[in-house]
Amino acid sequence: MRQVNFGRLRDHPSIALNRYYLGIEEFDFVPDFLVSVNLLMLEQFAAEFVRQPCQLFAAWAARNAFQSDDNVTFLNTLAGVGFSRDLCQSVYTGATVTHVALQLAHWLGWASVTLIGIDHNYELNLEEKRAGPHNVVHRTADDQNHFSQSYFGSGTSWQVPDLKQSEAAYELARREFEASDRKILYGTVGGRLKVFDRSEIDYSKQ
Repeated sequence: MRQVNFGRLRDHPSIALNRYYLGIEEFDFVPDFLVSVNLLMLEQFAAEFVRQPCQLFAAWAARNAFQSDDNVTFLNTLAGVGFSRDLCQSVYTGATVTHVALQLAHWLGWASVTLIGIDHNYELNLEEKRAGPHNVVHRTADDQNHFSQSYFGSGTSWQVPDLKQSEAAYELARREFEASDRKILYGTVGGRLKVFDRSEIDYSKQ
């Protein structure tokens, strides 16, 4: 994320993911929407999420972690690979919050989406490798997989990513966008995701 030229994003609508808010001051960029649907994450950081200066979309399953007067739009999340065109009904998680954001963008009518800061690569320790995708691991060291070491820092818990299921979800999202003459582009500096065409715009810092 620190390689991103956020100045290129200021005139465009934007969706941020999970604990992006840890970098709002550093990046000097406030997104329009913030999406988080992982129950474990929402339960740990609900108090932080509701303080952010943007509209929050969260999983209905985590509603008890919030106060009744919190300004949150809850989504009915379904596990697995699917694609919802009506978020008033449900949304598929696809093993990654990015897939939820793509369904939100489609529902909002965006003609194109560029994915920035989605490395699609995780360095896992031995415990995380043994646990396997979706299983919960309690962290005892700083986070080396996100822009902030406290993103999933020592003392927090996270679920081991499932990149294969994420890729299947991305493939479906690409087809859904293309079916309505829309497009998803990949603008992540140094990212490893191969599902989408690369953006011709350079979003890196010059």
